[in-house]
Amino acid sequence: MKAAIPWAVELAVTVLCTALCSLLFLAVYVQLWLLLHYKQKRLSYQSLLLFLCLLWAGFRTVLFSFYLTSCAQANALQPFPHWLLYCAPICLQFCTLCLLNLYFSQVIFKARCSPEFNRYKIPLHIGFLLTSLAFLIVNLSCILIDNGTDDQHGWITMIRMIFSDCLFAACSISLANNTYRIANMSPAYVYLESKGTSGSQAVVTGSVISVLYILRALYNLVVISIQPENKPSPFSYGWRGVSDHVSTFFSIEYQCSVTSI
Repeated sequence: MKAAIPWAVELAVTVLCTALCSLLFLAVYVQLWLLLHYKQKRLSYQSLLLFLCLLWAGFRTVLFSFYLTSCAQANALQPFPHWLLYCAPICLQFCTLCLLNLYFSQVIFKARCSPEFNRYKIPLHIGFLLTSLAFLIVNLSCILIDNGTDDQHGWITMIRMIFSDCLFAACSISLANNTYRIANMSPAYVYLESKGTSGSQAVVTGSVISVLYILRALYNLVVISIQPENKPSPFSYGWRGVSDHVSTFFSIEYQCSVTSI
């Protein structure tokens, strides 16, 4: 099989991704220390989002470092390390998406000064927590039991892909809906400004993230539906690789696994 891209380009992109992830890790780490330094609330939406980003950047930095030192080792990991480096960051992204959904829902209730918020607060938290746990358990279980034949591997990967991307699409649509409602609520802008951010910033962030994740889910589902099994393609580099190796921002990490043999 021929390499999808020249080795020099592959190496340059891998180095760039490693540097970007490392810089993101350091930036988020500094932000967390600033929260402690200024004695802000330790357990908040901001601190949780930063912590999830810190973990995501850490896992991606380690993975790209593997590709720089030993490509073969990165592609021959045991099931749990493989899940930890390849799939755990996707689970962290989904948890971040759920957390943003939860925060935007709270903003809507607070902006309306609705007394129903206290009634729906616990069910909302439990609902998003259970959704995140379901996503995590299904992905982890599929990776750990995926040690059968090639046919079994294909079906398990497909089930995991469909389940994961349907949840991504549903939560992204929910975030887009919440973003639209906030954009049309003047009190929401006031509430967000009282929390140290602007309404416009929240709307832009929510819009961009929801669009990215919807496109990600649609891309993966389309690749599964049109790509024949065991037949590499320049479009997907093999549909199985999409589930195991793709990430929203740095999907280039899988290029190393399709170099010439």
